[in-house]
Amino acid sequence: DRRPDRLALAGDPTTPLVDATLAELRQLDLGLGQSVPTFHEVLDATTVNLQVEIKVPSAARQLALELGRRSAADRDRCVVTSFHPHALAQFQRYATPSQRGFGLLVASLDTDWRHTAQSLGVTNLFLHWPGLTRGLVEDLTAAGYRVCASMFNNAGELRRILETGVVGSSTDRPLLAQALLAEIREKETPCTQ
Repeated sequence: DRRPDRLALAGDPTTPLVDATLAELRQLDLGLGQSVPTFHEVLDATTVNLQVEIKVPSAARQLALELGRRSAADRDRCVVTSFHPHALAQFQRYATPSQRGFGLLVASLDTDWRHTAQSLGVTNLFLHWPGLTRGLVEDLTAAGYRVCASMFNNAGELRRILETGVVGSSTDRPLLAQALLAEIREKETPCTQ
């Protein structure tokens, strides 16, 4: 089983990540001799805004406490997200407030995600992009949400997402995204002589 939420530990390729210890995760080689960083190491090594996803609801309280130990600047550059409403409710219960708030990841626009977003008081929506339209994004923005698309991994998807007017998106290929955005900006910049 090569699913991304599992890894091969001690010869067993089906070990769920949630069952791995930190020591086991740290033994993995991510390439070039790099090991899996801790959350604090990621914050220490970066200055960019981060989307931090709660994959397992039981991690919400601890994430809130760990993020609360960080500076206001670190908290303000993180938007914590999850597909699990319960995880977001738990995170909110223990979290120190931040400027970017937290966000609901929506896998399907055919669900009752609007009610969930309202009841949680989220400020960020990460919506599955194939169903997004410019009209929907404009309506949600007017209602006070920061709307992002979730998830793109090729040039065609990025171009379609940009047409909707979202303020951001997520990807598994950040270097490709940076290159594509630079290419798009270069084409849109008028030539001056």
